[in-house]
Amino acid sequence: MKTILRPEEPETIKCEICLGQIPSDGGISIESDDYVFHYSGIACYQRRKQQAAATLTGCRPGTWPGPGTALAVR
Repeated sequence: MKTILRPEEPETIKCEICLGQIPSDGGISIESDDYVFHYSGIACYQRRKQQAAATLTGCRPGTWPGPGTALAVR
């Protein structure tokens, strides 16, 4: 009988640990983004991107302005 090989999910680091260990630089560093994606997965990577966007625009995630809305410049 043949054994069916199934890929295993790689172990990941908890998102909170990963985000706490990697300096937040506004999402500019490609290397740090790649690190988050590789070691913590897509959900953590997306969370990091949302936090970086919120930092750059001054908006909290989930409260993004709609299309055509001007952002206030600080």
